[in-house]
Amino acid sequence: MNAIPLVRASSVRPLFQFVEAGGTTLRPFRDRLQPAFRARDSLLPLAYVGSVFDEIARANGSDDLGFRIGRETPIETFSGWGGLIARSRTVGAFLEAALASYRSFNTGYRLWTVVRGDEFWLHLRFHRALQRGRAQVSDLSLMMWLAAFRAMLGPTWRPREIHLEGDPPRHARAIERLVTQRVCYRQPMLALGFPRDVLALPTRGLSVAPAPPLAAGDPALDFAGSVRQTVASLLQLGTPELSQAAEAAGMSERSFQRHLAQVDLSFSRLVEDARFDAARSLLADHALRVIDVSMELGYRDSANFTRAFRRWTGVSPQLFRRAVSAETGIAPAPPSPFGARRGD
Repeated sequence: MNAIPLVRASSVRPLFQFVEAGGTTLRPFRDRLQPAFRARDSLLPLAYVGSVFDEIARANGSDDLGFRIGRETPIETFSGWGGLIARSRTVGAFLEAALASYRSFNTGYRLWTVVRGDEFWLHLRFHRALQRGRAQVSDLSLMMWLAAFRAMLGPTWRPREIHLEGDPPRHARAIERLVTQRVCYRQPMLALGFPRDVLALPTRGLSVAPAPPLAAGDPALDFAGSVRQTVASLLQLGTPELSQAAEAAGMSERSFQRHLAQVDLSFSRLVEDARFDAARSLLADHALRVIDVSMELGYRDSANFTRAFRRWTGVSPQLFRRAVSAETGIAPAPPSPFGARRGD
């Protein structure tokens, strides 16, 4: 069973920045996305990111949304990629490091390289779970990679060829200005082709502040681990639904439940586990009232949360909090990716 594709919030933060600057038209999206971007290294289902791209593009009337955001975002925004460029002496060294580390940020695509004579090709194929917004995410990825190469080789650098999935978009003319030779559409993957000699070229200086260590673990590469991360992510965005998790996995609900059974998991238990983990983290923050914690976890009132917490631990949330404070051996959980409303 394949892992559910997940991406770090920091990798798609330019989308949130676009929404924040969008005024009243995009305000509903800002409010909806805010929880997902409270922690820069939180994990999001790639299918969810694609659906948000699709909805925002439709609301904004722009099928070139991914292209525009990518074109306007400096590579320094992506501290992980910027850091790789800053530490790499040649283009080839950067690509080698990128191939070794990209799954720490995104398991929603496969990245590989091919040498054909004097040509070097970088290939990127997205997971089948990315259906809605696929063209938008592809355009953003294209412009991110182009920005990385231009940071190393100069602002006017262009590849020989670009291959893209799907039919030519309305902004095809703008894409065609990015290459020296041609753009090919209806291809099985995104690809950039350029002279092999480019690999040996030294990178230009790029000043990037060191990125803080990632608090969240890497996206899981197995189904059981990734489904736990997916449910925890969906909990940040609201009450997790089976249909949402199945969509994130690129499956029907029936197939998704069958896969869960094969690894001895149930969706309701996954939601309970995610709520318990989040509750421990939130209760460690004494600036939060119990009612605030219950609302963050999707409970309609604190009484329901208290009953659930007693079922999980045998004690009330208040007693658990006092035990943590008294250092009785119950260690506080790591910082939660959930934001929180502050109480009095």
